[in-house]
Amino acid sequence: MVSNSFGSATSNEAILTVQANTPPSATVDTPVAGTLYTWGRTINYSGTGTEAEDGNLPASAFTWQIDFHHDTHVHPFLPATSGSKSGSFQANFAETSANVFYRIRLTAP
Repeated sequence: MVSNSFGSATSNEAILTVQANTPPSATVDTPVAGTLYTWGRTINYSGTGTEAEDGNLPASAFTWQIDFHHDTHVHPFLPATSGSKSGSFQANFAETSANVFYRIRLTAP
C-alpha cells in the first residue's frame, strides 16, 4: 500500500530489485606510461572515462592532478582540476636531479 496527502492505493504484490551502482573507470590515454620528457617541453595529456549506467562520461566528470616527484618527496604541480578530457602543461620544474618524474592522475567520481 502506498499513501500520501492525496490518498492511498493498494496493488498486487510486487518485487523490488535494487542494483548497486558501479564505479566509473578512467584511463589516461596520453602520454603513455613511461614517456620521457625534456625540460621546457609541452606535455599533452588526455583521457577517457566510462560508467556502466551512463556510458561515456562528459568532461565535467574528469578531474586531473599533476605532481612532480623528486627523490623521496612530491611537489604539487597542478592541483586537482575538473572539467576537461585533455590539457597540456610545460615541464619546467627547476630540478636537475636524475631522479625526477611527473605523475599525471585522472579520476572520475
